[in-house]
Amino acid sequence: MIRFDFVLIITIICFVDDVSKSFREAFRVLKPGGCIIVGFVDKESKLGRHYAEKREESKFYKETIFFSTREVLKYLEKAGFGTVRIKQTLVPGESQETIRVSGTLHGGFTEM
Repeated sequence: MIRFDFVLIITIICFVDDVSKSFREAFRVLKPGGCIIVGFVDKESKLGRHYAEKREESKFYKETIFFSTREVLKYLEKAGFGTVRIKQTLVPGESQETIRVSGTLHGGFTEM
């Protein structure tokens, strides 16, 4: 089986039918110590709330399901990812933090 050093999942989790399945597949195809990078709009962020308010008017976001950072962390943990690093990239000046979730495999996570 081919395995990868990293998997990028950028701005798509709000469009997929089964986020858990997507993260499990990413975990499956990663090499040991590999990294997953997830870019998404946090539903609890200012931008996420804006999209939610305008959802019905948008052809693009009308059918989407947005997730909070906390929800995405739970999905990653259930998929088997261990150490998670969070970085806000949409709002300048936000701090970066590292969170340890249960499990032993290393993974990475970037919030956008």
